[in-house]
Amino acid sequence: MKSRLFSTAVALMALLSSCETIVEQSISVEVLPTEGQTVFTATLGADTKTYLEYQDGVYKTRWEADDQIFVLSTDSSDSTWWYDTPKLIEGAGTSTAKFAVGANVRGDKFYAYYGQAYYNSTGKFYPVLQQYQYRSYAYDNNLDGYYFPMYAESNTTSFAFKNLCSILKVDLVGTDYIDNVIFTPNDPTIPVAGKADLTFVDNEPVLTFPEDSLTSHKICFYVRQDLSETEPVSCYISIPPQTYTGGFTLTINSNTGSMDVVVKEDVTFERSQIRSVPQIAYENQVTTTWGLVGSMTSWGNDVVMTPVDNYQVIENYYIDASDEFKFRANGAWDLDFGYAGGDPIQPYTKVALVNGGANMKVAESGYYDIYLDVDGKTAIFEKIVECGFYDEVAALPDNTKVLVSGLVFAPYGRGFVMNIGQYWNNCILVYQGTNQSYYKPVMGNAVSFVATKTTYNNLPELIDLRNFTVLDDNVRDYGYNGYYDLYDPEAFLNFNLDSYAYVKFAGTLKKSGSYYNVEVDGVTDRIGSIEFPTQDLTEFLDKKVSVEGWFIGFASSGKYLKVVLRSIAFVDDDASTEDVVPGDDIVITKSEAMIR
Repeated sequence: MKSRLFSTAVALMALLSSCETIVEQSISVEVLPTEGQTVFTATLGADTKTYLEYQDGVYKTRWEADDQIFVLSTDSSDSTWWYDTPKLIEGAGTSTAKFAVGANVRGDKFYAYYGQAYYNSTGKFYPVLQQYQYRSYAYDNNLDGYYFPMYAESNTTSFAFKNLCSILKVDLVGTDYIDNVIFTPNDPTIPVAGKADLTFVDNEPVLTFPEDSLTSHKICFYVRQDLSETEPVSCYISIPPQTYTGGFTLTINSNTGSMDVVVKEDVTFERSQIRSVPQIAYENQVTTTWGLVGSMTSWGNDVVMTPVDNYQVIENYYIDASDEFKFRANGAWDLDFGYAGGDPIQPYTKVALVNGGANMKVAESGYYDIYLDVDGKTAIFEKIVECGFYDEVAALPDNTKVLVSGLVFAPYGRGFVMNIGQYWNNCILVYQGTNQSYYKPVMGNAVSFVATKTTYNNLPELIDLRNFTVLDDNVRDYGYNGYYDLYDPEAFLNFNLDSYAYVKFAGTLKKSGSYYNVEVDGVTDRIGSIEFPTQDLTEFLDKKVSVEGWFIGFASSGKYLKVVLRSIAFVDDDASTEDVVPGDDIVITKSEAMIR
């Protein structure tokens, strides 16, 4: 993995050259028992809280409208204690604000906290440093106090709050969409998140992580924003103050790759301090590999996805309705997509994804083609429907993926006609296009494949073949033991059917452009049309011929009766047309069909 290294003393000095100290604030708290509520007046000193309004080169702190503080008090006279979360009622956008709770508060010891923490009835707080931190979109220089805690305790109603953490400022420029920045100490034994123990040394708060606490050795800061080449996006990562032996690594993840920036020397972060790295121009160093992981893999090895156009794709993968799963990058949990919430995923429904979202489930068990749009953060689960009969295929909406198997009944220039299942009259057209190198149809072969159902000439058709398997390569002339006799001009004119069928008729062969048409004597409103024959028909032009083939629908509002040609022969006007191609018909038995 290619990395950007800051490995000299000079580079390290440059790395941390921008160092802003956040001076401890004083918050004076006044208990005002007015009509059953308590109002706390909190005054911010210079640069303590995390909302940093940058003006004239100076960070200035302000209270926000949705701020709240956590206050706990104890009364030694009767061993009672009280806690609540006073909410801001006045002073948003200034350095002085009032917080209120709907209760009269009394006590001889007060404790206050800003952020997230565990606590007990003795007033003991256990700060929680979040492993996953999120950038606020309200202000470029805002980091929620949830991630940057403050603490105070006093025997009176005046508090002197102290910050418990430091901040690392990372400025990014470029053209990519950045999902997150991960701060990782190079010493893997240094924890940076989890439940911490708060103690004081020389009146300075110190955070330690007990062995039995939930700790993590990295912090993931979610940026979730497109970069600009000129205006840097600022990321403020809250980290515990300590010496990071061996330095640290910043891993910057876009939705298509990642980049490492490495500091190799020891770095000490002081409490209540902002330090920054030089502006980083993001570029992909490692291409991201996406995969699907879940209960079906025991949450172990990922099912690797393949880039196709703008998607990451898995084809023909079985998912049970009881399975839970997510997408993730590079086989790790630094970048993973889950469901935003809701009911199990219905087939062919576009699903919105969020980083770190909930486990997903499908509504129906089955084989799926899975398409992940990383940039758009969406996914589509296209269920592959196994069909054993024509009617099942016909009933499906267009663009549904199907798994079928059967026998090739008639090749033609751009595909073939096959039966589905075990009956000669249970047929469908398979369109391969102009390139048949994927499979050269052979009459009688037993085949199985996945395709997309569509509609052509008002009949169902299968296109976009893949996962093709020849189950039996025997060459057999199946499928003409039953037919529609259209030698009578009236029968030809009045023939109407909404399924594929084997037909016989006679007429004069003509060519119009690249199309071969059969003009049936005595019929003016309907013409037979041979669909892309495999053989050269030049010798039959302008001659009376007998045609046998598979009816595949009407074109031009019923004018052209289209067929896939199985056989063509010259016919004398006086000759019998009862059985133009002599020979015994072959009846397909269930055992011979070799159908799954």
